Amino acid sequence: MNIKKIALNKYIEFSNYEGSQHIAKEHSIFRVLQLIKKEKPKNILEIGLGIGTIYSSVRSFSEEINYYGTETNEFCLNSLKKNLPKHFFSKLRILESVEDITSNIKFDIIIIDGKDENFDNIVNKINDNTIIIIEGDRSDQKNQIRKLFPLSKHAHVISLKKNNTKGFFDSNHYQGGVRIIYLNPDLNQKISWLFFKINTKIKYTIRQIKKIL
Repeated sequence: MNIKKIALNKYIEFSNYEGSQHIAKEHSIFRVLQLIKKEKPKNILEIGLGIGTIYSSVRSFSEEINYYGTETNEFCLNSLKKNLPKHFFSKLRILESVEDITSNIKFDIIIIDGKDENFDNIVNKINDNTIIIIEGDRSDQKNQIRKLFPLSKHAHVISLKKNNTKGFFDSNHYQGGVRIIYLNPDLNQKISWLFFKINTKIKYTIRQIKKIL
């Protein structure tokens, strides 16, 4: 299925579940899937599985990826069992913390949609070109990553689309953004980073012009 359709369908689907006030927005889901489609990761880690929006979207796109996620909230853990099809849930490896990850596992993509007090341990769980994508505005975690990886490149990626009328969030508001972080960027990743930086600057300018008009 087209990743744009997956992002929209999953956003609408999970908007109807209890706890939907904290789900990832359509644009965030799309950017995660876009990154996965391009990078073809083998192992993914999600910090803060929540009620399963991002995981369900990723699993709908690919059943081959090894997907790990941290979650300790009882409501969320119960919601994952309830919201996910059995064959999706059976392929999800739920952990309490990054600290519990087997030492030989290295992640290609890390999705941050929650907090983990042991996040610093992530430095031992990455590959040479691991990418982190942060859902929403998590400035404390962004700053933590800067300290852990001083050579990393950060790009804030936004959308000019507003929230779908069938979803949880106000359709008068924009879909928000994500932060894509290249921890040890190679040349291709530096080019992608520069593209996102320029693209976001253009979109911010368009938003300002729309406000004036």
